Amino acid sequence: MLRRVIEDPERITLVAEDEDKIVGFAMGRSDKSSLSWLSFMGVSPSHRRRGIGRELVQKYVEESRL
Repeated sequence: MLRRVIEDPERITLVAEDEDKIVGFAMGRSDKSSLSWLSFMGVSPSHRRRGIGRELVQKYVEESRL
C-alpha cells in the first residue's frame, strides 16, 4: 500500500532527515491544476522550533505547483 501512495502522481510525500533519521514529514494530494491539500504533517518533538515544518510546507507548495 505504501508503494502505491508514494508512486501516485497526485500524491506528494516529503520527509525531513537529520543524520539519516526521519524527523519530519508532510503528505497530501494535488490535482496539479487548481487544488492541493496537505493531509498530514509532523515534526519530531526533539526537532521542533528549527524551521523544519516551515521548510516542509514551502517545499509542499512548490511541489504542488509542478
